[in-house]
Amino acid sequence: MPSRLRARPSLALVAVLLPLVVTAAVACSDEPLAEPVDLVPAGDGGTQSADVTKPTDDAGDGAPAVKTAPYHLIGRFDGSAAAGPRLSWSGTQVRARFKGTGLAMRLKDSGNGFGGGSTRYAVVVDGAAPTDVAVTPAEESYALASGLPDAEHDVEITKLTEPSVGTSQLLELVVTGGALVPTPVPAPTRRLEFVGDSITAGYGILGPNGDCGFSAATESEAAAWGAVAAKALGAERSVLAWSGIGVFRDNGGGTVEQMPERYDRAIATEPASAWTHTSFAPDAVVVNLGTNDFASGDPGVAFETAYVAFLTKLRTTHPNAYLVVATSPMLTDSFPAPPANEQRRTKSIAALNRIVEARKTAGDAKIGLLSIDEQLASDAYGCDYHPSAATAQKMAARLTEFLKSTLGW
Repeated sequence: MPSRLRARPSLALVAVLLPLVVTAAVACSDEPLAEPVDLVPAGDGGTQSADVTKPTDDAGDGAPAVKTAPYHLIGRFDGSAAAGPRLSWSGTQVRARFKGTGLAMRLKDSGNGFGGGSTRYAVVVDGAAPTDVAVTPAEESYALASGLPDAEHDVEITKLTEPSVGTSQLLELVVTGGALVPTPVPAPTRRLEFVGDSITAGYGILGPNGDCGFSAATESEAAAWGAVAAKALGAERSVLAWSGIGVFRDNGGGTVEQMPERYDRAIATEPASAWTHTSFAPDAVVVNLGTNDFASGDPGVAFETAYVAFLTKLRTTHPNAYLVVATSPMLTDSFPAPPANEQRRTKSIAALNRIVEARKTAGDAKIGLLSIDEQLASDAYGCDYHPSAATAQKMAARLTEFLKSTLGW
């Protein structure tokens, strides 16, 4: 099947920061605070704290106090603005508990409009089916839940669309007839980081077939293979996915701002927004790149050199994480058709094997190749012949089995 990925423009996103009071934010430090504090933004965009509840020792036995916060962010975000954290990468989540009958979210979105739509969020209240919320390129308040019993409720808000669609700034969570209930900073036992392209972003996964083009409405990171695998494994996830991107070159042949350059960013389009990697220490980093590098044929040794360098960087950044290098479900030897006979799938897998072996030879014992089957027409296609939900489920099952075996999960 053809691989019809479309290149993403490098858009400069500018969020206008308004002088608004933040009433809730994330707590990321492990050190207890003696008193509640006002917002203290971190200059590197890695951590942020606000309205932290005073730790208590209810038992009076000298046990360590538990730090709580009104809400928590999972994944990458920029916490440098006093008005509120900004969310760029898809899959980033806001989790909170509130007591009341309803909840609204005040948000400002950059609204790039790429893909003819808006930034979208999935909202899950008390584990119910998700509600899809599309936001506008302005400051607005969005009703997330209403008519609930007057009791405590848990909410999870997940960014479904990728950075090129828009970057959002969370200004406030407003509870109807009540307030946010501060909860302890999550202490997950499992964490996964996913680094990929449109496949990991869920490009077109909600589309009816392979003939549709990209749209924000048919993209859903929550339905993509990484999110499905993380849920099956009970793991928190951090996702870095950009459609059309590569390790060495993108699907349009460009070599500027590929994933190795964007990897350290809190906001995908802003080079100065540095992410603090210790804010999210993964047990495994799952890399699915190369589809776009091979989109116009074999990229040659430059691809292997760039990939080895990127994996070396990942090992330095996450010395204890297992590195998973996954093959592409989209590359096929049947396209382009003969007489071209480019064998893109065969050549890409051979290259990935050499790349993994090069890292092992360099002394990296925590790295492995994950073989993903080529997608099947019988499982249908998403837009532009991207993986369908059925294919994503198969990919997730393969990864889940691999991680359980490799990490003893």
